[in-house]
Amino acid sequence: REYRRGDAFAPMALVCASEQQSTIICQEDGCLWQLPCHSFQAAVVLGNEQRFASTCRMLRRVHCLRGLPSARIASLVPMTSELVLQPGAPLRKRGAIPPGAYLVCAGSLVRSVPHNGESGEEGETVAPTYGAGDCYIHGVL
Repeated sequence: REYRRGDAFAPMALVCASEQQSTIICQEDGCLWQLPCHSFQAAVVLGNEQRFASTCRMLRRVHCLRGLPSARIASLVPMTSELVLQPGAPLRKRGAIPPGAYLVCAGSLVRSVPHNGESGEEGETVAPTYGAGDCYIHGVL
């Protein structure tokens, strides 16, 4: 196989050291960037540790979880998952049963509530906006 500009090889070397089964030879003048496995592993571990600490801080802000011991809060972290939304995308639709609480890490959410106006016309009322650090648990707990 030939490798060209932008290609990468030996991705498993980032995870574990093992004896290589082939030799790679440079065919023409070139330049490569090396990412040592210890640097990659440190970045991944650090990223995971930062996410873990950040998630623990967010969970401690949830009113109904405040009294839990740190170990119990920490046990919830692996159960969380990241949900990325684009502007205008619904987090959940009216009538749906929410699968759980939502902790807003970035961005903002707005809740709209249907209503009938004085003359009977239907409309929407914009309820509170949820921003980074807020927890949305309406109808969940």
